[in-house]
Amino acid sequence: MNEERKKANEKDKVRSRKFEYIITNHIGSIDAIKDKFGFKNKSKLSSFRNPESSDQLTSLHLLGLQEYFKIPVDIFDASIPYDCDAIDAKIEAYQKQLERQIKELKFLESLKNHNLIPPTLYDDDVQTQSQIDTIVKEYKKQYTNHESMGIFEKKNDELLKNLLGTWYAYMYPSSLVGIWAEDGISMTKTEIYEDGSVIDEYKNRGILKIGHEQSFIIKESKNAKNLNIIRFNNHHVMYRSTFRFLIFSNQNGKRDEEMVNYGFYSRKAYKPDEAKAILGDIDKVQLKLDLKFAKRVNES
Repeated sequence: MNEERKKANEKDKVRSRKFEYIITNHIGSIDAIKDKFGFKNKSKLSSFRNPESSDQLTSLHLLGLQEYFKIPVDIFDASIPYDCDAIDAKIEAYQKQLERQIKELKFLESLKNHNLIPPTLYDDDVQTQSQIDTIVKEYKKQYTNHESMGIFEKKNDELLKNLLGTWYAYMYPSSLVGIWAEDGISMTKTEIYEDGSVIDEYKNRGILKIGHEQSFIIKESKNAKNLNIIRFNNHHVMYRSTFRFLIFSNQNGKRDEEMVNYGFYSRKAYKPDEAKAILGDIDKVQLKLDLKFAKRVNES
């Protein structure tokens, strides 16, 4: 029994020396451990540093050092001698491994967010390598088909979330007639839905297409059946309640007389004068087809 006790005492001494070295050279302060472990004072930790004390580091304490200070538990294993260089090397290797794991997790999270990891891969019933291979192979096939559909089929859930709901579109009309005669500005309430469909207050319907850097809305006018294309930058939409757009349309529904307008979408229903103050001079935000140019093209 005396021999066993002697070995136990020697083991406690080595563990205490390791603990003392780690505090001094890797943690820096016993107060940091006290705060993380929730101890009221430092007396308990001081006893851990004393190999003659009846209080010694438990497995729970070692796990705490690993969790809070990135000190691997197996540093305190009896098979590892007290050697400062060896302790430093083992801690450095463990912490580098953790950094790699964190990068890998971030990478996997990024892949997941971009729909590059099959959503069923982590299901509880997926247990074997064969099941994993089958899921990945099938997902790869689906993703390849998805890629071939074109850039506007890529998902951007965050952007779509920011676009959902009610917007008011403001721009100058091609001429001050009809519903625009009094206010001198076109103001159109528009709804964007989760499936990408778009409809405005005049029942003109369209679809939202999301690209990498820019996106656009294609709407067909209910009566004239002309296509209006509204293009905007994605980063202007993120976290903003107002953003500018560029619209390609026809003048008063005329099939052969196109025009280009700058305008803006807003969550706010502005008064006409307020919207015109934002738009500024009509000559700087609107370009109509030069009919002489159209004639020259037609005759060339």
